[in-house]
Amino acid sequence: MHVLPFSHRPTILAALAILTITAPNVVNSFQATARFNQSAGGEQAAGQSICSETAPTEFKTSDTRVTWLCDLPEKEEYGHPQVQFLNDRDGWVTTSRKLWKTADSGATWQCIFDGGVDKFGDANGIDDFQFVNSDIGWVLTFEELRKTTDGGHTWRLLSNPLSDGWLRSFKFLKDGKVGFVGGGLYGHLGKNDPTSNRFYAHDGSKRSLFAAVFRSEDGGETWRSQPVSKRAGDIWDFYFLDPRHGWAFGEAGDFYLKGGAWHASESGAVDDQGEPTVKCQEIQIGFPTYCPINVCFADSRVGWIVNSNGHLGKSTNGGVTWDDLRAPQGLCKKHGWPEVIVLSYLVDALNAWGIDCDGNLRITADGGTNWSKLDLDLGLEHTSFLDAEHGWAVSKDALYRIAL
Repeated sequence: MHVLPFSHRPTILAALAILTITAPNVVNSFQATARFNQSAGGEQAAGQSICSETAPTEFKTSDTRVTWLCDLPEKEEYGHPQVQFLNDRDGWVTTSRKLWKTADSGATWQCIFDGGVDKFGDANGIDDFQFVNSDIGWVLTFEELRKTTDGGHTWRLLSNPLSDGWLRSFKFLKDGKVGFVGGGLYGHLGKNDPTSNRFYAHDGSKRSLFAAVFRSEDGGETWRSQPVSKRAGDIWDFYFLDPRHGWAFGEAGDFYLKGGAWHASESGAVDDQGEPTVKCQEIQIGFPTYCPINVCFADSRVGWIVNSNGHLGKSTNGGVTWDDLRAPQGLCKKHGWPEVIVLSYLVDALNAWGIDCDGNLRITADGGTNWSKLDLDLGLEHTSFLDAEHGWAVSKDALYRIAL
């Protein structure tokens, strides 16, 4: 059994609305207060909130696999909360620009990080975060990766190897030493290199953003470049089984790690015109761009890829090639996008949890071809699983427990 690492970043709604700008309006339902020193390594005085002990009356379901735990310590209409739990008690949730910690299964919450405002004066939202134990963790805001070694009491700004580009993602392995950052670096276009306007540098230099990955062996203190195939776009997430088996994906496409180097995935079959039939590999220049938003593997060979146009593909050779597995079965009710199901947790190669673009939990027992729906109308945004009996999910306003 393989446990999916925390965060299928970005969240399902954020992934589909690639260029959405999060509104800065924040509603703090608990009136929690927190003071923060925004300098690197500054001390924090964190506010604390206590969740209600009684489930809201509107949460009524006969499905015992989902249990309401508490309201989030802060609610934001336009935010995309994320969640991670390391065990039954220790967990974290984000609410736009704040990171909250619980040490008692969600009964109380402490605000341990506030992004404040960015260099443009806008709310400095949290793009991603990860903890490998109760003390060591990282948080990514706009172009800034910070690290704590004392449970969030202090945060130190780490060096940014993508300073001449766009830092979009990171992932550390369980040891907390080996880690990766991804995004894009600006480079000069060749005479015949196609690209999209949104990848152009804003300094008028006629450069374009190209996929970039850097690796660390010391928890993010130093980084070294790992070349990725030169494609316009960026890398916005990773999936790792171990230090030797990893995958990177984003608007630049999908890449697999082999022999310490990154290689671009290829389409499998072609039609009678010689065009790829694998829709999950269609990377179109311009808008809309159909790109990978979710990759996960059961072992070093068998894995799945989810595309922003709703197509689900499967690989049996470690991501070298992909075959179509499932086309979208309709449209999202809320937004009219093609139905997308992101895999959240693999029980094994046949059984998995997922979350669709309407925020419903989905379950498959045949490797992703067919999905049953837990239509609870919760509007879930993100999930975190330790195993099949220990999972958590967040909506915009509440935390839930999930168990098979």
